[in-house]
Amino acid sequence: MSERRSSAAPDATRAPQPPPPDSKPGSSPPPVQDQPPPDPANVPPDTPAADPQEPAEKLEKSEPSAVAVAEAVPGKALYFRETTAAQSAWSRARASGATIIGAVTALARVPQGWGLAMNVVRIDTRDMNAGGEIYRIAGERYGLSKAAIYKLCATAGLSWVPEEGGRQDDGRRGDFCHWRAVAKVRDLTSGAERKWAGEKVIDLRPGTSLYKQWERAAAEKAAKDRRPEQAEAYFQRRLDEYLPHITSQAETKAMLRCARAALALLTAYNMDTLKRPFVVPMLVRDSSTIEDPELRKEVIRMEQMHAMGLVPTLYGQRPPQRVHQPAPYAAPPVPAEPAPLEDDDDDLSNGYA
Repeated sequence: MSERRSSAAPDATRAPQPPPPDSKPGSSPPPVQDQPPPDPANVPPDTPAADPQEPAEKLEKSEPSAVAVAEAVPGKALYFRETTAAQSAWSRARASGATIIGAVTALARVPQGWGLAMNVVRIDTRDMNAGGEIYRIAGERYGLSKAAIYKLCATAGLSWVPEEGGRQDDGRRGDFCHWRAVAKVRDLTSGAERKWAGEKVIDLRPGTSLYKQWERAAAEKAAKDRRPEQAEAYFQRRLDEYLPHITSQAETKAMLRCARAALALLTAYNMDTLKRPFVVPMLVRDSSTIEDPELRKEVIRMEQMHAMGLVPTLYGQRPPQRVHQPAPYAAPPVPAEPAPLEDDDDDLSNGYA
């Protein structure tokens, strides 16, 4: 009867390892000792420097501030699943002087099924004519250009609803246009989508406030050029250049009004505020924050089906939503006493300045 081998016996299939050259037969190998750091004087000059390592405890406890990330990496986004961490970053960003986009002044909580992304956006404080993203309104007041506002809209996840907007008048006059723009953006407190609307009326009929403002601006320019007889020609030339684009101008200004309302943007900022980072919070779907495991699995399954376009195939096409649109109307008569221009009409009323 053969003897059973001990489990501690060496494996016969494994090749024996040769002993170190200076070791004696039967002696155990020397213990491994920590190597001292190399002497900087003996390190070759082409050796790359090692990345600095932070202690693990420090990395776990530290929470990067949105403003600190903005200073280091422009365009960086911070993402939070827990309400406490999101509230802490929110408070530090506000305390540092950053402009937090939106009407929410304090974050109550991060809803289940969502995560909070805080994107940091920088505004180019050069003038639009120099390739920047601002324009001077009056004195030390500056407005955000269309490119800057659209950049903030894209970062905040704002989307337009064209089927609920459009031209509101009948379009029979070439010097009058009324446009309505509608957009939707996700609410930070509930995760539901909210709709916002903005309207713009451009009225250049004779006798209106804007018409008279342009007449005065043309007269001032002609006087400045010492050609007062050319005031009417200056005014007519400006009308001829602008009126073919009155529809697109009204559409753009209605969209900008809607965007300002949805993101709580001001009409004018000072230069100090514009040089600081703009923090744009946005809710992002995150099924890992759902506490109920069965609901979490169902949400993940539905998200995958939406991503692959299988929802209409399995459940049928969603019926189109019928939106009530008012009938187009004719331009009203010009009032005897024209109303004053609105605050955001500076780019229309500044004449040739």
